[in-house]
Amino acid sequence: MLLLNCACFRLRQQYQFIQTVHRRGYRFIAPVSVADTPQSELSPATYAPARTPRPAPPDSETVVYPPTGSLLDDEHKLVTVLCCAVTDAPALAASQGPEAMHHLMQAFFAVAQEVLQCYGGTITHVTVEGFTALFGAPVGQEDHARRAVLAAVELGQRLRAQPEGVVHAAGMSIHTGPVVVGCLAYEPQRLYTAVGDTMHQAIQVQRLATPGTILMSAATHRLVQEEVKVEVSNTPAINAQGVRLLVYTVQGLAQRRAGVSGQGARPRSRFVGRVRELALLHARLAHVAQGYGQVVGIVGEPGMGKSRLLAEFRRSLAGQPVTYREGHCLPYGSTTSYLLVRDLLCQGCGITDADGVEVIMAKVHRYLEDAQLMPKDKIPLMLQLLDVPVDDARLDRLSPRERKVRTFALLRHLVLHDSRRQPLVLAVENLHWVDATSEEWLSGLVDHLSETAILLLTTYRPGYWPPWSAQSVVTQMALPRFLSEKSLAVVQSVLQTTSLPEPLLQTIVTKAAG
Repeated sequence: MLLLNCACFRLRQQYQFIQTVHRRGYRFIAPVSVADTPQSELSPATYAPARTPRPAPPDSETVVYPPTGSLLDDEHKLVTVLCCAVTDAPALAASQGPEAMHHLMQAFFAVAQEVLQCYGGTITHVTVEGFTALFGAPVGQEDHARRAVLAAVELGQRLRAQPEGVVHAAGMSIHTGPVVVGCLAYEPQRLYTAVGDTMHQAIQVQRLATPGTILMSAATHRLVQEEVKVEVSNTPAINAQGVRLLVYTVQGLAQRRAGVSGQGARPRSRFVGRVRELALLHARLAHVAQGYGQVVGIVGEPGMGKSRLLAEFRRSLAGQPVTYREGHCLPYGSTTSYLLVRDLLCQGCGITDADGVEVIMAKVHRYLEDAQLMPKDKIPLMLQLLDVPVDDARLDRLSPRERKVRTFALLRHLVLHDSRRQPLVLAVENLHWVDATSEEWLSGLVDHLSETAILLLTTYRPGYWPPWSAQSVVTQMALPRFLSEKSLAVVQSVLQTTSLPEPLLQTIVTKAAG
């Protein structure tokens, strides 16, 4: 860098062709002409297609901008839009005054930014009343619809918990559709924008939202209908063509999952090419039934069929004396302690998202009694795992280390107790996203697995290596790519009655690459 600066300084002193522009680069101060360079003189290693330059205004200085990356190029993307606004902001501003309103909106945006960052949302537009955020752009997300719904639900909960009270009036809308995204060229902040009918429709739906409600379009509902509780809104939206559009009011979450949104709502294709892997899972379950605990790690790239294999295995257990519990690690949950454990614990207690605090406490009490534990001593530990407020002086006196040791011991006792009735299958999907505390608990469970009736099934992507991989009870099963005839069978199964020309079928099989 020092040599480069010296060379530029000598060049400016000797020839006076260019001049430094503070914090922007260089400008030419001598007449400049543009000449085409023959293609043969361009080095293949350095040649790149030139971007069309922005014409300079008349009588202006020509400034040489640094090259920009591909992020600035316009892209067509399928995204989910979240619009949120304080619906009675004008009346609130009039009653509160400008200074108080400023503080209230600062708190509003601070909570919103924190929640959006957790779920990977990007704010593209801010007004005095609210904001518009994108999920699925600029970074692609296979579950952008789910992320937007989870962000809206959590944002609503966080806003209602704020002491200011203004946030009770926030109304939100969620809509999925195609947009054109990109950055505003030559702006210092490089603002990221999205345009299209999808944006206008999301804003229109938000204007229909009453204070404290979340409205969802039918396009988003199709993707998350198995994971969200909704009811049809009495006020439909009207698109630009004057067509009435169905709108839903979000009531809450039914379950949390990972992977591509909307997969569960589609009819499944025929199960192809994983007969040997399915047989291996049943063989390991036979060992478990004899009291020899097992771990099976299913590893494969995204789309290789890990989740489908688990689904087929679970389906094959229908009618058998086996307890099956399933937990999901989430890409936005790796920093939330006990997130996976909480998933499995709720299934053990029979807790649903619709249960209130009193119902949760009753179910926890019953579960502990059934496990032959003293509920009075263990309930505070259980409730803290379930995010239920706990006021217990004995629990507060414990150090974080002591609290974790007791929590791990309690969870291990509950799991071992459940496995004594009948074989227990714990299926954990997307282990590569597991939070550190849940991973540590699973490691301790594997250490005590050899003489239990527990089968731990995990799925994860290449590059992740479970800390218990060297244990003798562990089997790692890598899913191989499909051969061409198996891939063709999958394609034909998805198409069902639709027939495609043979060359197109072969193109699809080739692009899928197994």
